[in-house]
Amino acid sequence: LSIAPDPVPVERAPSGAETVIPIRPKPEVQSQLPVRMGDVSATLEVGQGVCASAVQGKIAWDAAGRSMSWAQGNIVRLCEGRAESVAPARCFGQYMGYMRNRFPDGKGINWQDGITLCTGVTNSKARLTCVDRRLDEGLKPSAATKACSGV
Repeated sequence: LSIAPDPVPVERAPSGAETVIPIRPKPEVQSQLPVRMGDVSATLEVGQGVCASAVQGKIAWDAAGRSMSWAQGNIVRLCEGRAESVAPARCFGQYMGYMRNRFPDGKGINWQDGITLCTGVTNSKARLTCVDRRLDEGLKPSAATKACSGV
């Protein structure tokens, strides 16, 4: 009889010899966070989805460009409808970088505008070009992003 460390079961092979079968740990099950967005109810599995992975810990959301720890509800909003795409994350990162360059003092930079602009995006270049044009026309940043969120 061979003794294996617990909790490894011993199973008899058809020949009568013992076979040690290691127990593989179960895959880690992530908790789900319910998020309420107006009349839309959504659930994000923490750490799941290409979009969420591209955002959390990788893209700064604040005007200073330092804070990369996102609230889960904001990730859900940004990635809504495009959870398996990096497009919303890429759009948001480009938008914030552009706004930091355009407004180095930080005034006019609002991360919520970036989420509004980039939610569900498939063509971030079109939206960012639109924002640039609208700002050149004299619109305030918030109005420019709202005007371009459907482009």
